[in-house]
Amino acid sequence: MTDAVLYRFHKNLVVVRDRLRMLRRLNPGTPIYGLFGGDARVAPIVRAAVGNLVDDLQTLPGGRAFWKWAEGDVAIAWWWRQAGERLPFDRLLALEWDQLILVPLAELYAHVPEDTVALSGLSRLAEVGERWSWLQIEGYREQLDELFRIVREEHGWEGEALTCNLNGAVLPRRLVAEIGGLGLPRLTHDEVRLPLAAQLLGFPVVDNGLRQRDEAVRLYTADGGPDIADDAIAAELARPDGRRIFHPYRKPYAATPLETALASAIARARSAAAHARR
Repeated sequence: MTDAVLYRFHKNLVVVRDRLRMLRRLNPGTPIYGLFGGDARVAPIVRAAVGNLVDDLQTLPGGRAFWKWAEGDVAIAWWWRQAGERLPFDRLLALEWDQLILVPLAELYAHVPEDTVALSGLSRLAEVGERWSWLQIEGYREQLDELFRIVREEHGWEGEALTCNLNGAVLPRRLVAEIGGLGLPRLTHDEVRLPLAAQLLGFPVVDNGLRQRDEAVRLYTADGGPDIADDAIAAELARPDGRRIFHPYRKPYAATPLETALASAIARARSAAAHARR
């Protein structure tokens, strides 16, 4: 099974270059496909900055449109039509620029079964309820009700409403290829439409384990808060079974006291990989 990265970003090219170099060091055989969702008018600058760090680079059309971020399922369907169909992968790892990943992806996702959709922070919408942040926006409750009405009528859907975060998702190739053909109305947000599409296409849907709700200190969040603290990351790296992915972290790692700790983590990961090949 061949994994590939779909690396989504829209700003902070210094951080993007840093993350891409780290992904390359940790995953030398894994294709990395870039998807830029910022203002398309600066695409030449973006290509000059990161084009040599990815195996393919696509730019979503138009200016700084909200949908490029909030409708990741639509962006992925567009990417498939433009490039993904001709690119090699069996499953796509949807990563984003403000994630800090310190182990090889094969290790991070080793527990995810083949041909399974694995999503970050997967939750039953009935349990999340009004705490789902998008319901705080005027009109989103009505959009949500309309979305589910349409899929019940047009697709015979009788499943359970789920919500998730796109960053860190594991997406089988067939889902990437077919999600655009479902014709889901562009209502609410990809946090609901992505697990809904997976259900409609008949995939098992599981939590990928990146957001751990029982953590004493939240080290992988989705609330747009401050960066995960350097000392908290260093403490995790010092533990053999500590966390190895953090979100959000929006700084170049080499500009922080973490540099030595991260270099050690990379060295340990390389040593483990070499040992496994023996």
